[in-house]
Amino acid sequence: MPPLLKLLRPHQWTKNVFCFAGVVFGGRLGETDAMVKALGVFACFSAISSATYIFNDIRDRELDKIHPKKRKRPITSGAVSVGSASLIGVILLIAGLSGAYVLGRDAGDSVLTCLLIYLSINFFYCIDLKHRAIIDVNCIASGFVFRVLSGIYVLGDMPTVWIVLCTFSLALLLALAKRRGELTALEGGSGEQQRPVLWSYTIPFVDTLINSAATVTVMSYSLFTVLGGKNPALCATIPIVYYGIMRYKFLTMVKGRSEEPEKVMLKDKGMVFSLVCWAIVYLVIESSQIQLFEAAPLP
Repeated sequence: MPPLLKLLRPHQWTKNVFCFAGVVFGGRLGETDAMVKALGVFACFSAISSATYIFNDIRDRELDKIHPKKRKRPITSGAVSVGSASLIGVILLIAGLSGAYVLGRDAGDSVLTCLLIYLSINFFYCIDLKHRAIIDVNCIASGFVFRVLSGIYVLGDMPTVWIVLCTFSLALLLALAKRRGELTALEGGSGEQQRPVLWSYTIPFVDTLINSAATVTVMSYSLFTVLGGKNPALCATIPIVYYGIMRYKFLTMVKGRSEEPEKVMLKDKGMVFSLVCWAIVYLVIESSQIQLFEAAPLP
């Protein structure tokens, strides 16, 4: 991969698929205008996230030189100069914020507001909060929430509290599972020069947090299908979601998989199976309006 492209960390853009939550959960996959807006939000978050990665790499370049993997990053290795990286970061920052402003004009600038809050969280995360236990994973999880909110607001819709809670707890689960993998590597002697915040965690403590995040994820998704104003037949997808969450816990807590969350999910056949099954069943129920249960009365 060319150094300039590697600098942007394009593999991290997969996290921005959460920007399509509005078209998926709003039943607007067939609307070209909605898809274009969601794709625009995806591009804005990709630009801003790459800009923050560049800022982080510039700031940590001296520390990264003693890390076995991070020392190969473009800035740390000298493949890309600090000046060039700074210029690229500024361009991406301006492009992302400008795009959010244009996209959000019909949504009361809510998209730009979400992106600015996301940027602020990432800025403080890079300079300090990533070194503070519990706060670090909460910052990561909140970033996914703002991706979802932007993808919904850009369409002129309003999110339900259940989908926001489900997104936060799911992202928290993924972040904690990654921390657990890093802790396992550290205890196994292969995690030298890892994140300083890891010394504030223990595997039993992280396992407790993972269990609570998994429980909240399943419960909030279940409440989303019942109280979110959707077709109550979506309850049929709850067992699939439960299996996917438990499968992910199995891979991280029993099998000790320590890769990036997206790699764990895409490499494991069970995870791929659950993701595909959930998508098919969810879309079939939403598109065909199958009625299996009586709608629950709103409180």
